[in-house]
Amino acid sequence: FDVLAQYPPFTCAAGQNVMRVWKDREALWNASLVFERAFRAQYAMSMWTRDDAYWLKPITRIDRLLDVNGSQNTMWSKNCKEWSGINDKVVLLGREAASVMLTAYSRVFEPQRLFTSWNAEMHLLRLARSHCVSAQTLTFDELPSSDALRGEHGEICIVACYWCSKLLPTSYNISFCP
Repeated sequence: FDVLAQYPPFTCAAGQNVMRVWKDREALWNASLVFERAFRAQYAMSMWTRDDAYWLKPITRIDRLLDVNGSQNTMWSKNCKEWSGINDKVVLLGREAASVMLTAYSRVFEPQRLFTSWNAEMHLLRLARSHCVSAQTLTFDELPSSDALRGEHGEICIVACYWCSKLLPTSYNISFCP
């Protein structure tokens, strides 16, 4: 079966990369569980982010999200570039939501949860819904990151097709990549 129709993991490098990312996230999640047991404490929230995320200002206050009723089973992503699912560039996860979403890789192979999605963003939203994880969104001001590149002289530029703010990057003293 091919879980992602747009880029099937068994035949397409992009799909294989998605699966590698999900597998790595799951390995990090499993490592965090070891630390939880060792320290007899649980994380209240987790976050995943891509390595090309450039933060333009501080993230929203996490305690504000934790105060939301049901926050432990909620995931928050940016309210743009969702591609019929969730914007999976940066995602904040309550503890129970993390146990589902950070194990997306192994859940692909569960026969009772088998479904095909067009892309990774859609698949992650379907995974959340199938496990009753609440999918909420945050504005760019609350989750102020964007995909960026570093130029040959060390300058940072924003990848225009992934920009989500209503303001131009120059408002943050940065520019779009050429």
